[in-house]
Amino acid sequence: MLSDFLTALGFLTVIPLGQEKIQPERMAGMMSFFPVVGLLIGSILAFFDYLAKGLLPRQVTDALIIAFLAFITGGLHLDGIADTADGLIGGKGDREKALAIMKDSRTGAMGVVAICLILLVKFMALDSIPSDMRPGALLLAPVLSRWGQVLVSYGSRPARSDNSLAGSFMVYLKPAHLVAASVMAAAFAAMFGGLTGLSALAAAAIACLLLKIFFNRSIGGETGDTIGATSEIAEALVFIVFSAMI
Repeated sequence: MLSDFLTALGFLTVIPLGQEKIQPERMAGMMSFFPVVGLLIGSILAFFDYLAKGLLPRQVTDALIIAFLAFITGGLHLDGIADTADGLIGGKGDREKALAIMKDSRTGAMGVVAICLILLVKFMALDSIPSDMRPGALLLAPVLSRWGQVLVSYGSRPARSDNSLAGSFMVYLKPAHLVAASVMAAAFAAMFGGLTGLSALAAAAIACLLLKIFFNRSIGGETGDTIGATSEIAEALVFIVFSAMI
């Protein structure tokens, strides 16, 4: 279990754990611990927010929190939402063309727009959350977004036929892995957010399932980019739910 957690931590963050290349069959096991890694990230955010209170203007604190969320993943999920936007819009309904664009390392205009929009939404939603609800939102946004990655991976088809890393998520992920991740996500949501946390869980689940259906229909499955894009959208949605519960 500790090994799977450390593998998940090294995979989801820029923390250098010095691990060897992950074997495909181990990918599913580590995904059970995605919500725990999210809670660790959220704890760092909540602690920083507590320390910054009274020292920094709230909007500066919010900007630094959003920047940290991008930094801790090495921008991987933001790159996913950029590539997804470029592919789906540039592909114009052509599956193969969309996948080819998404595989291109260059970021197009729509990708830049997508990144700017998701960061803006996160910042504005976080800035609108009442002070007493901020700890719960900061703890749960990384938890539920990482859980969303498990949710969209389970039962999906790899959009590409090559042996991609994302394909390993889908091929080896079993019901037990999804159940373990979901139980932890629900427990954290209830513990740290109460009714609002459970509402955020429900909203993230609905969004992830709708995106899962959309990606399976539009490009024939999921890729690492679409999983990352879903994670970013779920994270923003958690902030939005907390901002609405005034």
